[in-house]
Amino acid sequence: MPQTHAIQSIDLSFVVETLNLRVAHDYTPLDTALSALSHQTADRARYEILVVVDPAKEPGLRAHLGRDWPGVRVVEVEPGTHYYAMKNAGARAACGRLVGYVDADCSPVSTWADSIVEALTSGQSPPAIAVGSYDTPRSGESWIAKAFLITIFGRHAGRTRCATSSFAASNSAVLRERMLSDPFNDHPYFHGPDVEFASRALARGDRIELVPGATSLHDHEPGFAAQHGRGLYWGYCFLRLRRESDVRVPYGALFRRLGKLAPLALIPAKTFIDLRRAFQLRRDLALNPIALAGVSGLLILNAFSVSLGAMRYEAGLPPPRQPQDHNFAR
Repeated sequence: MPQTHAIQSIDLSFVVETLNLRVAHDYTPLDTALSALSHQTADRARYEILVVVDPAKEPGLRAHLGRDWPGVRVVEVEPGTHYYAMKNAGARAACGRLVGYVDADCSPVSTWADSIVEALTSGQSPPAIAVGSYDTPRSGESWIAKAFLITIFGRHAGRTRCATSSFAASNSAVLRERMLSDPFNDHPYFHGPDVEFASRALARGDRIELVPGATSLHDHEPGFAAQHGRGLYWGYCFLRLRRESDVRVPYGALFRRLGKLAPLALIPAKTFIDLRRAFQLRRDLALNPIALAGVSGLLILNAFSVSLGAMRYEAGLPPPRQPQDHNFAR
């Protein structure tokens, strides 16, 4: 049994969406996540676990949870409810002062709850949002896994606690009162609502903090084709958000002014941002000079994929096929 440490009088509600479950009746990723949540170093009496379920999409999931996870609370939503709307529904049903978001395909480390609660409740002026770091449990030393962390999770692949300007809804926690008063926008695409949420939070003076002790393990999709597909989808959603959002998101005004040149401008912009992050995170990701060069090459290729995805949006085409899960870099 894990050692327990009380979270004093603070309650935390874990909210796990299930839209990321892609194969009907295969609940292994969710079971892995729930096992990790059930073995936190925090006192189990101080947190609850909510699983948000679309009964039309996963008709057998409630029965599975009732049989194998009796301590988990099920929140059912309307058929077709989207990823961010599932998170909003979980926040409304939660009992804790803090809402912790963990995706069905992510496994938080045992110190996640303790680290998040400490970050959001200690000190004279704690942040309103805490976001955890990411790591890849399998093939974590491969170049493509390192590039995946940088392109998909950006600065959240770091291992140093610091203020940040971005927010990942797949591995983070927010004061519940904030979520109730300012829920996620429910866009039909996946890159966007957490970017808008972070922008609104920073505009009102809230702080966002990266908490490495709240690491979440998230496997990457191996192979160049999978990473190319992610780049296509990210580029499409990136440009759509900058063109259509009514929130002042980063680079929004710039990419509206660029017009037809915006997709091409993404190549040097994304290359510069990702290469800078690779250099900044080289120690955190254990990148020696050879690995740094290899990862840099993969990041440059990804920038071209992103540009092609943005071209699809500019041309009025439908979005590319969605990757197997929906966590995207900010």
